[in-house]
Amino acid sequence: MNLLATLIGLVLLAGGLIGTSVPGSLVSIARASLTPTSLYAVASVTVVCGCLQILAAGRSRMPRTVRAAGFGGVVIGLLLAVAGLDRVTVGLSLWLTLGPTNIRIAAACVAALGGTLVYGSARFTDILDVSHGRLAHPRSAYRPDHRSLTS
Repeated sequence: MNLLATLIGLVLLAGGLIGTSVPGSLVSIARASLTPTSLYAVASVTVVCGCLQILAAGRSRMPRTVRAAGFGGVVIGLLLAVAGLDRVTVGLSLWLTLGPTNIRIAAACVAALGGTLVYGSARFTDILDVSHGRLAHPRSAYRPDHRSLTS
């Protein structure tokens, strides 16, 4: 589960970085998803990603943050599905009138959320033996080193 939550964070991070550097790409993706089928597909994927983050929050570094982001994803996905195509089109046109600077700010916020989710959902201490600075098997990371038993 944590791997899926980390991948969701990486996708948000990459999308935010792309949107920050090229805001026109976000605009073209948003306009392409203005059909009823793609709107409901985006809403359902958002709800599923939010549920995955809620499930993965228990074993993460920052469980409250990951869980809050998951609940946010579920709420946004449900609101997209309930609002319908007409309201989403009006909201998108209002968002596009703000200009590229505000689109870049929104994309930077998405990138920051993605980076926070990547950091918060990954448990690097499970695979890194911090005491010796080397990679270790996840189950052996908390066992004493065999060399310390002989000395």
